[in-house]
Amino acid sequence: MRTPFKRRPSGTCPQCGTWRYSLHRDHIVPKFKGGSDDTSNHQYICANCHEDKSRIERIGARVFTAEHRAKIGAAKRGTKASAETRAKMSASHVGMTGRLHTEASKEKMRVSSRRRWDRAAALKATA
Repeated sequence: MRTPFKRRPSGTCPQCGTWRYSLHRDHIVPKFKGGSDDTSNHQYICANCHEDKSRIERIGARVFTAEHRAKIGAAKRGTKASAETRAKMSASHVGMTGRLHTEASKEKMRVSSRRRWDRAAALKATA
């Protein structure tokens, strides 16, 4: 059963050693892996460590082959991959994480950026 707290405890995170104003309650053995909701299965860690630990527990430790890492790296660099490789990456939900821009969209961003700089310069000149 949960122990009610009026506020989260503050202190040093036992995993990274940084002092935080508020710590998150974490299950040492996750409930979905059979851990209990008993206080002996709780620890208080900072939000960053809690997020990292939860992400690792959810996805598990993935082991990629050298070939798979090369294909992921090629996709992130924007190089063309074969249709077969793109289909495999799409099926495994791994691959292109960044947005791909066309030349028209890149030019639109450059113009927009130029306008912002021009407005900022005009405001500085009048101030």
